[in-house]
Amino acid sequence: MANNRAGEAPASSDLLVMEEIKLIFKEKEIALQQARVGIMILLFQSLLFCVLIIFSKNYLAIEILHLVVPFYLVNAGLFLLGVYLLLHSLRKIRSYDATVARLRAAYREIGDLIA
Repeated sequence: MANNRAGEAPASSDLLVMEEIKLIFKEKEIALQQARVGIMILLFQSLLFCVLIIFSKNYLAIEILHLVVPFYLVNAGLFLLGVYLLLHSLRKIRSYDATVARLRAAYREIGDLIA
């Protein structure tokens, strides 16, 4: 943008970089949504444990062992899925932040426009 005179349209490379940064921010938004889903899955899993504890006085665990074992397996799977989604999205967010920082450093004129 420093090469442009007042009133001229920005260079096509500047527009291309701005569009790339917009795309990175959209991908970061998707990664944040993925992190929210991971957190919700972890919260849902803890809710299932709370329900199990609430109703535990109404039965003996030995009598319903055939139901408890699959329940714990499903909860373990939900826990692993939630942790995976959360860690994967955090890794992607860090990658996107590094890419934006690299673009800001490479294009100082545009970097001033990016928060």
